[in-house]
Amino acid sequence: MASLMSVMEQGRRLMGMDSALEPRVKTYQKMLCCVTAFLVILLLPYIHIGIFHLKLWVPDKPAVDKEHCKCDCFDTVYKGSYENPGNVKYKHMYFNTTQQTFKIWLLTLGFILAFLRSRLRWTMFAVFISDVFPHYYSWWMSFNYYNDDYYEQFYHQLFFSTTELTATVFVVKLCNSSIDVTSAKVVPIVSISCVHLFVGGLDQFLFQKLRNLGFLLPDFIHVIIPTFELYRRSSSHPFSMYQYVVLTLLICIGVFIGNFILV
Repeated sequence: MASLMSVMEQGRRLMGMDSALEPRVKTYQKMLCCVTAFLVILLLPYIHIGIFHLKLWVPDKPAVDKEHCKCDCFDTVYKGSYENPGNVKYKHMYFNTTQQTFKIWLLTLGFILAFLRSRLRWTMFAVFISDVFPHYYSWWMSFNYYNDDYYEQFYHQLFFSTTELTATVFVVKLCNSSIDVTSAKVVPIVSISCVHLFVGGLDQFLFQKLRNLGFLLPDFIHVIIPTFELYRRSSSHPFSMYQYVVLTLLICIGVFIGNFILV
């Protein structure tokens, strides 16, 4: 029996099926599943409405005149003081502030939360919670820019939105206590948060202090807590000299882009 197992093992090695490759196969399969799931979620609404409804069900519907279209049943509450009820200009999406709208939001949130499972690291979860307002604001601004066809500040906002999402990806990973806190995961969080502190603090803090305080405090938290978690688990310095150099370069590049290019 032992000789048979030895022959089978040699055959696996000759055929390139070494057991050392199994983790790579598992990682590849995991990535494939993630990409497939993302594409399904991304394409399903387009297939449902953009193809089945628009192309097959109602292909003869006339185009909307966006220049002269008006909506007189939009309550404009979510627009605040920018617009009042009446003949409001064209929006890509209208929604009124009603109980039904809130229930639709709760239903959507419920479906999202149903898929969130993790062994929680509470310190990093606190970092994630601190990012709720910046993400909420970024999403809301991006929504309004697209909905109103107002793109003057879009790319500046896009810079903050994409960098926030990048940092949050690493924060969410570290919320799982089974994943080690490493410098490779902390450097992106700290560098992006420092960029936000420099760019946001210099650019906007003097004008809307209360709103921007809600941005700057989370960035401070993103710098302090992940660095503390890394320091607590390190036998020496949390960052190597090479990582300090990378951290400095990332901050300088981010500040340059945010202050001098996307203005």
